[in-house]
Amino acid sequence: MVEIPLFDQGGAPQPRDRVKIESVQAVPYPDRFRVWVEIKVTPFLERPNLLLTLHDDHDNLIAELNVIETMHANMEFTMHLRGIDEPAGAYALTVELVLRNAQPGPRLPNRRVSHPGDRRRQRGHAVIWLTPDVARDIVKQADVHSPNEVCGVLIGRVGHAPRPVPLTNVDPNPRTGYMADPEELAKVLTRAIADDERLHAIYHSHPNSPAIPSRRDIADWGYPDSVMLIAGRDREGFALAAWKVTYGRVERVELTISDTRPLGAAAAPYTFAQRVLLIAAAVAMAAVVIVTAVALLPPPLVP
Repeated sequence: MVEIPLFDQGGAPQPRDRVKIESVQAVPYPDRFRVWVEIKVTPFLERPNLLLTLHDDHDNLIAELNVIETMHANMEFTMHLRGIDEPAGAYALTVELVLRNAQPGPRLPNRRVSHPGDRRRQRGHAVIWLTPDVARDIVKQADVHSPNEVCGVLIGRVGHAPRPVPLTNVDPNPRTGYMADPEELAKVLTRAIADDERLHAIYHSHPNSPAIPSRRDIADWGYPDSVMLIAGRDREGFALAAWKVTYGRVERVELTISDTRPLGAAAAPYTFAQRVLLIAAAVAMAAVVIVTAVALLPPPLVP
């Protein structure tokens, strides 16, 4: 006879209100540029999301890891310390448990990971900057169209706060997904080229879940050089969060809402991939114009 355990950690899966982070361990690797992390959560009925962030003693974001709907109650990860020359110093690890259609759960108290010696300050990292008016406009758009998802783009000049441009969601099931109208998107990006503006981010809403990329968001994302901005709903209402999704890898981007531009928020010039995207949009728009013009031509005269 072979005994097969049915439940992880020797316990039955629990409903969402009983699921919590049971323990966290963090140990630096000998090379000091990686940290091994072990997390144990209560066995669950609904798959939770986890957000791990590692900050230095100046509160700079050093590393981040987003786990979408994990299947395991016991997990091990390796976090990489990027953008620093010398990793010596103290770091604070924060682990947050989030369930879909619910507000983020309580965070586990910070676990500090220390390296002896002096450490240089982290280099600048990506920052998305929105003015309060722009943030309110996006949240208002999400709220007005709820329970359907909304979408749009953030367009603006380099070094300036972008403005939101709402786009029509043409997804067949707008309550669970979004797809920007291709013709509208082509027009917006074509105009951006003419006005010497750039694409800062693509945004959409989660009317019934937090501002965390879903599995579909990650699988369908085709803009590795752009930022994904999500307006998600929790018990307090809508909240905004920015993400970088690069071929399945998800990292959080710092989002600043302020009337003045924060340090590091100056937008970089277009990357090659972004230029290709804009040129492709312009070509698509030209094709639409040509097809429309041909359709409007009068029928040929019959002698």
